[in-house]
Amino acid sequence: MPSGDPLVLELGPADGPALRLEWDVEALRELDAAPGHRGADGALSTWRLDRKPDWERASALRVISASFEDGSLLGVAALRPRGAAGHDADAVGAVLVSAEGEVARLHEALLSTEYGPDGRARRLGLELYEDSTRPPLRVVADRVADARQGAGREQTKFRLKMEGISGAGLHELMPPG
Repeated sequence: MPSGDPLVLELGPADGPALRLEWDVEALRELDAAPGHRGADGALSTWRLDRKPDWERASALRVISASFEDGSLLGVAALRPRGAAGHDADAVGAVLVSAEGEVARLHEALLSTEYGPDGRARRLGLELYEDSTRPPLRVVADRVADARQGAGREQTKFRLKMEGISGAGLHELMPPG
């Protein structure tokens, strides 16, 4: 993947127009490094939307951004419909850049979240399907820092493992507003 090109994901909820998310590849690669790509509020900035979600139809947007030691990059987004009881109703999409730089828009991504007593995500599990015939890539993540508020979202740092390869990442929650 050429440097400077954004990592793009079109997230199409069932009952509305698609959202376009763009991850800054350089910011993803620096997730575990010194403070670069920070906003005025001190939060890391790794992605942006083409427009705000339709909060009449959605109740939350969750975004996971990750960089792995082998050079792989991962972007995941989940949009929860208003009134949904759980994550099984979320529209979820994912894009993965391999260590060799090949971009794959994944066929399916399953996201599970374990919440702590504080109500915040403390463990994540992902199953990433490149196609319907092969077994999924598995990613697990554990929270390593308390959540920060800023830029209209809650941001939490996680340590990840994808098929045994360590990585650093962010879990961000954007509530209506």
